[in-house]
Amino acid sequence: MIIKSGNPNLLPHLTIPRTTAITWIRNAKRKIKVTDVGIEKALENKIERLESELKLERTKNLFMREYIKNLSGLRRIVNEKKNRELIVNTIEKFNSLVSRNKLCQLICIRPTKLFRLRVEVKGCPRVAFNRCKILSPNQVTFR
Repeated sequence: MIIKSGNPNLLPHLTIPRTTAITWIRNAKRKIKVTDVGIEKALENKIERLESELKLERTKNLFMREYIKNLSGLRRIVNEKKNRELIVNTIEKFNSLVSRNKLCQLICIRPTKLFRLRVEVKGCPRVAFNRCKILSPNQVTFR
């Protein structure tokens, strides 16, 4: 694609060194213009495909939100001891991609509930011993 277009900056997400791309272009037998490649049409098709995938994923996400929200006995499931560690570990795993508040909202629990579950499962994040005197995540002093 880079050789056909003659543009060394065509695909920056592949992190191909510029000198390598220029060498490929120079060593090519002949240069083909971008209009000959039909790159605009290919990009339009890719955008349409990605938009349809995004719509499908949004629909799945909305379905799961409604499903979880209307699930009877959700509070009992969250409060079971064996599920607490799973909930905390899963939220911490995906915390780098989505904020904690959004993840808590998705599974219908409050962020303070998540903090308490984390203290029960992993101990207090601010104190060396497991028994935590900090009752909320924003509390500065001990009681």
